[in-house]
Amino acid sequence: MSNISDTHAVTQKPDPKVTSPIPSRKRTEVSFFIDICIVVLMGGLLFWGAASQFYNQYNDATRYQCYAVAFWQGTPGLASLPPKQCAFLSASTSSTLAQKMQERGFPSILVNLVAAQSTARPFHLLPPEYPLLTLVPFSLALVVPQQWYQVAFALWMAVVAGIIYFLLPLYLGSDRLYRLSRPG
Repeated sequence: MSNISDTHAVTQKPDPKVTSPIPSRKRTEVSFFIDICIVVLMGGLLFWGAASQFYNQYNDATRYQCYAVAFWQGTPGLASLPPKQCAFLSASTSSTLAQKMQERGFPSILVNLVAAQSTARPFHLLPPEYPLLTLVPFSLALVVPQQWYQVAFALWMAVVAGIIYFLLPLYLGSDRLYRLSRPG
């Protein structure tokens, strides 16, 4: 049998150079405050850049509004918007699309199917240069009156950029994210 009283335990003094793997609460709060400042600054810059286009009827955001309204309400819904704002959509009717498909040699059954679709009905007019899922961010700003669409769109994009800013380090890890941002 071993006698417990005969063993001598040696205690080591903690090394002052080794830091705790758990950051202090104060460091976490400062880091979070800096992140919030970066997101607010980034959102402000995004909004400032978009604000210069608020009175321009032919910018990207007004096109997004046309796409969203045309998808959810059909082409008759475009009557609520300024007439020239969505004039570009006249080239996106099903007959023009069917004509382009026929010129490129698509099967006649597919061309006839496209030609039979009415863009006047809701859920039938998709953005020609964007995939279907882009209608999600385009539609988020439709909850406000139409004259405030561009402001709401700019705010939503700032919110989305902030969410991405906070999610990237969670999924990639801050070390990997730092390495990706460094050249070389």
